[in-house]
Amino acid sequence: MKEKRISIRGKSTTIRYIVVDNGGLVYARVTWDKGTETLFYKGMYNKPEWFAKGIPADLIMMLSPIFDQEQPLKIEQETNHGHVP
Repeated sequence: MKEKRISIRGKSTTIRYIVVDNGGLVYARVTWDKGTETLFYKGMYNKPEWFAKGIPADLIMMLSPIFDQEQPLKIEQETNHGHVP
């Protein structure tokens, strides 16, 4: 995971993140300073933008270039139920 210090709306935090390509589903897994985790998905609903439920648009717009500059780590398909051959 990579680490980056970000600031928005007068507040700063450090995020740890990794961008993953899981069988064509591209997402960024972000761990915030307090330990909570958020998944940002790219290409949801046939749109090229990043999306995360409950995350303000200005924060997504700020993080998007950070995620876009990364080469996604390709992994084999994985689900909540384990490996999918």
